[in-house]
Amino acid sequence: MKLKVFLICTGLGQVMRGYESFAEQAFQALSKEPSLDIILFKGGGKAKTKEVSLWNLPRHTVTACRIAKYTKTSAYFVEQISFFLSLIPHIQTEKPDVIYFSDNDIGNFLAYWRRFTKQSYKLLFCNGDPLGAKSPIFANCDLIQQIAPQHLENYTFENKGCFGDFTHKGSLADLIIQILSENGDKSKFYQRHQFIYERFSWDKLLPSYVEMIRMLAN
Repeated sequence: MKLKVFLICTGLGQVMRGYESFAEQAFQALSKEPSLDIILFKGGGKAKTKEVSLWNLPRHTVTACRIAKYTKTSAYFVEQISFFLSLIPHIQTEKPDVIYFSDNDIGNFLAYWRRFTKQSYKLLFCNGDPLGAKSPIFANCDLIQQIAPQHLENYTFENKGCFGDFTHKGSLADLIIQILSENGDKSKFYQRHQFIYERFSWDKLLPSYVEMIRMLAN
């Protein structure tokens, strides 16, 4: 039986940061896995097969900014809570097994809704933000995917999180620096390019991501 996975990103279709590019690429890669039934929920853009564009109040709009001013929050927060309200009917009807996200506020909303409705979906948080160790999202989600080494200094997950550690020798940053310093040597360039592909391409990482999701769901 396929696992139903919601991959959500409020900014996708409206802005393009790391969160948005990651969500887009992760959806394209995970959609190839036959054991997953994955649906991408985004804040803008055209609806496509397994891609749902939800109504929300984007952070750059006058309405979102005004609401943020009066509620003493932020336009980003308004975007996330309005997106979450549009997502609720899909959660109620589709009954996902796992919800995968990077925005911590919407993760907290999803945790509160899970407790309120006594649902059993799992929350997978991809943490790319310098959040404090006491941030509520860390207690609210079921698994934390740490992707930035500096965030590990603020919070210790032991065996509770999956993360990519780029701090050691041979890391992605080191490899990129080496490529830029090869001064046009094509043989070294292609050799290094292949090495990076073998370690960091979605084709190579996909099994690990699928394992992470299946481990969480089970």
